[in-house]
Amino acid sequence: MTVPVEVNGSGRDTPGQLEDLLNGAIARIRDLVEAEVERVKRRRPGLSQDELARALVKRGIRRVGAASFATGFGGAPTLAVNVTSVLTLHAATVLAVAAAYEELDSPDLRQELILILAGNSAVVALRGFGVAAANNMGKRWVQADITRETMKQLNKVVSRKILTKAGEKSLTSSIKLVPVAGAAVGCTVDRSYTRVLGESAIRYYRGD
Repeated sequence: MTVPVEVNGSGRDTPGQLEDLLNGAIARIRDLVEAEVERVKRRRPGLSQDELARALVKRGIRRVGAASFATGFGGAPTLAVNVTSVLTLHAATVLAVAAAYEELDSPDLRQELILILAGNSAVVALRGFGVAAANNMGKRWVQADITRETMKQLNKVVSRKILTKAGEKSLTSSIKLVPVAGAAVGCTVDRSYTRVLGESAIRYYRGD
């Protein structure tokens, strides 16, 4: 199913819309992510970067699951989910992993978000540009083998896919019309997606 995406009425092109959304998401949640990382470090000193990242992903999964269940529990009257909030939840998971690997100050943070959120769509697009992309793209590989021009072309291809995916998840949330049962199903789907996204971010920053 293709979900029409209408983020605002500015008339911006799709890559521009996505960049605006991600810039806004980063600005809103960066401090919260940093505080979350420090909280986990204090409670569980001695964690390796991999262990810290996985602990943060687990916390993110629980948070997303709780938010999903809360919006779905009462059926349609309790729903307030949109593309912006879905992307913010997705970005929070990736940013937490970036922080675990001390990459939150990366000058390419927004582009890294796009790559990770795009997932397999980015791999397919890169292969279409003649780049021998593996399914598990690591940061060092991207820095060494992907040019700025290729990144620009990639953004044009995957931006709509990312926004469409967020729109589909927003729509999925908005049709949880059956109280309790709809909440349980939506919670399971959202938790599963967050787990996949977190693992993708770990592979990227770890350099697998």
